[in-house]
Amino acid sequence: MLIGITGGIGAGKSYVARQLAPLLEAPLFNADDICRELLEPGQSGYEQVVARWGRRFLDADSLVDRPLLRKVIGEDHLVREQLEAILHPLVRERLDQESAALGTAGFLIAEVPLLYESGWQGDFDWIVSVYAPTDLAAERVAKRDGISREEARRIISIQLVPEVKRDRADSVIENAGNLLDTEKQVVELAGFLRQRFAPVMKAK
Repeated sequence: MLIGITGGIGAGKSYVARQLAPLLEAPLFNADDICRELLEPGQSGYEQVVARWGRRFLDADSLVDRPLLRKVIGEDHLVREQLEAILHPLVRERLDQESAALGTAGFLIAEVPLLYESGWQGDFDWIVSVYAPTDLAAERVAKRDGISREEARRIISIQLVPEVKRDRADSVIENAGNLLDTEKQVVELAGFLRQRFAPVMKAK
């Protein structure tokens, strides 16, 4: 069973995914980690970026200059769309491979920040949105990344509105309070998912 974890930046998706995966005895797939891997020299993502932009996003050691790339895609929607057109199919291919290898014998937790933006929502058995209000999310991102709250809010504005992701999801984890409350919600979600998909998994 493929369970998608999504939500706005700074909402706490990674924390929820890391809590949920062991409760469901599930492997954890992180789309952002795969993107970082794909931009390493020798990887297909890296090769396509170099083919598209030459050395524009490479540093003196021919590695992807990630801060520069992050800055440009935050300011230039065309570059962002072109980069996503390179990376998203590669990430999806990897996810499909892992999902196929698992089959329906268990759960696979996939943390995909741009799940709705990529149009993948129809391919998951269940989607969980982790939600935090924009002001709180911006504060978390600013503290985590060492940037201003204004810059954090600008980054948040690039993605689909967090409330839209929340309202489209099958389940919602409200992550605006303390961690104990969040963890309680995750435990309840794990129990629900086991009950919800047990008949399907047994039938397979």
